[in-house]
Amino acid sequence: MSVDKFLMALDRFVSRRGLPHTVYSDNATTFQAARRELAEICTIFHDPRTSHYFAHRGITWKFIAPRAAWWGGWWEWMVGTTKRCIQKVLGKRQVDDEKMNTILASIEAAFNSRPLTQDDGPEALTPAHFLHGGRLTTILTD
Repeated sequence: MSVDKFLMALDRFVSRRGLPHTVYSDNATTFQAARRELAEICTIFHDPRTSHYFAHRGITWKFIAPRAAWWGGWWEWMVGTTKRCIQKVLGKRQVDDEKMNTILASIEAAFNSRPLTQDDGPEALTPAHFLHGGRLTTILTD
């Protein structure tokens, strides 16, 4: 991923979710199995455009502790769940970008509509309440 593509992806995130105060990610040592990707990521983080983007928007980037992958357990669990949902929806089919974005948006809406409390009624608190003020609904398609 180039610096420009990374910053565009971060801009899309900020446009959807708002400006984060802090961004957490895996520590660089967890990328040892993928040295080429690590070099690309380091290039992105050390690029002046990335530093300027973070500084101008007041974003702090923090890495989890080295060799402590369990610190990212909550987001790793969500990544695994997302992958399972994609596998169930697509199977072995290949789709274009538009269909993939639609599938990912539907999965995101379903995750953000899950109740955070024991009560699963229509007024149960969900992540969508914090993001949008209420539960999201999705239109399921085949």
